[in-house]
Amino acid sequence: MRDARRIVESGYDSVAERYLEWSARIPDDPRRRFAAELTGRLDDGAQVLDLGCATFH
Repeated sequence: MRDARRIVESGYDSVAERYLEWSARIPDDPRRRFAAELTGRLDDGAQVLDLGCATFH
């Protein structure tokens, strides 16, 4: 299991910079708006499991 974890971690690390450069070029990127919509609907103290594999800058 540790090998699998290291393989996945290494894969994400190897594409991280390219992903950030690509995502910064998306005009009017809707991800922040979607996240704000979701958090606006949650009760105070709500717990959320994030299954996404992205980052916000």
